Amino acid sequence: MRNIPTICLPHGFNRFLNYDINEHVKEIKQKTGRWPDFSSRNMFEVYVLPTKRQRQWSIDWGQDSISTFAWGSARFFPDWSRINLGLLENFESKCDGSAKLKVVMILIA
Repeated sequence: MRNIPTICLPHGFNRFLNYDINEHVKEIKQKTGRWPDFSSRNMFEVYVLPTKRQRQWSIDWGQDSISTFAWGSARFFPDWSRINLGLLENFESKCDGSAKLKVVMILIA
């Protein structure tokens, strides 16, 4: 590890109440008696989910409760807009004005 803090904002998360969301997951539960293992997601310092129900689901599947949070939808929750605006307060672009600012988003599935 390079000691780079990592925050995961997953997308496409389960919106259903039940845990057996598809045939693959049902098969894992039937064969092993356990739900899938999400413990590999503990490599992130912070794992942010939209709802408390999704947080609990992730914890039940092996994620660390200390680093797993429910902060609301990054797209629709008003607090996220304030957080994102707050990040700009100390932002100083190194562009000379003639170049366009490039932003890199890394999505890990």
